[in-house]
Amino acid sequence: MVPNSVASLFALWNFDKGGYLQELMHQLKYHHMERLGRELGVQMALEMPSAFRELAENGGAAPLLIPVPIHRSKLRKRGYNQSRVIAEGIASVTGWEIIEDEFLIRLRNTGSQTGLSREQREANVRNSFQIPESARLHNRRGVIVDDVFTTGATVFELAESVHLHSGKRVMVTAVARA
Repeated sequence: MVPNSVASLFALWNFDKGGYLQELMHQLKYHHMERLGRELGVQMALEMPSAFRELAENGGAAPLLIPVPIHRSKLRKRGYNQSRVIAEGIASVTGWEIIEDEFLIRLRNTGSQTGLSREQREANVRNSFQIPESARLHNRRGVIVDDVFTTGATVFELAESVHLHSGKRVMVTAVARA
């Protein structure tokens, strides 16, 4: 169930377990395919329904792209955040700003959510994000960017934090929806 803090969801594709898209997402996440991530972001921005873009841009300050943060230990291991490079591709088309890394803090290394039930995923990510007041989110529409949207536990937890700081319902976009 989508929480009240989320205004809209958009995924470019439906996830094909065991198929080409799963391999592509694995390459993006674990094999430093930054260029691929940016290209996927460009494609997402080009395919975004006009209603999604209009809602994101409606009223007040420009939307703010918010890549799902990864814990610093994962960042060290992978070398980059795949959601951030996807956001860079979206920004290159839309002109929307990307929030600075220091304004989104992943408090806990929640580990892989693969194989967990919806309830386990929600418990795993509960209270795992921190956004300082200095993030300047007030009255800005947040657009959360992720690679794969499964149950929504992670993005919905982040959406609650962003909504609390911005006063606006957030948008969620992902390359694929499982």
